[in-house]
Amino acid sequence: MTILVIELCDFVSYPTGGQLAFVRNMMKAFDGELALVGYSTDDTPVGEWTQRTIDGRTYDYFAVSKKDITSKKPLIPNRITGFFALKRHMKSILRHKYDSIFIQAPEVLFSLPDNVLKKV
Repeated sequence: MTILVIELCDFVSYPTGGQLAFVRNMMKAFDGELALVGYSTDDTPVGEWTQRTIDGRTYDYFAVSKKDITSKKPLIPNRITGFFALKRHMKSILRHKYDSIFIQAPEVLFSLPDNVLKKV
């Protein structure tokens, strides 16, 4: 079973909060079955599938954009920039087949094409 998790975070520490905590628990529970889509806050390449090791586990990882970790609020909210980053890369993200897609945010839902909504 292959599960795609689309969450606009880096899956390590950015941004802090409940969505990140929930995804971190999913990563522990579904060891090896997850493909992750999120942000790059390090040298992870943007716009292509790669392997990324998080907490000693290796995941298929797709970064939709690069974010700097900062406490300042951006001029354009992250939900808006995240939506457009997801839309730009959605064909590449969905190139593989997934049994289920997990999301937690409305901007992610709005960026998904209609033909995959039954898997969300």
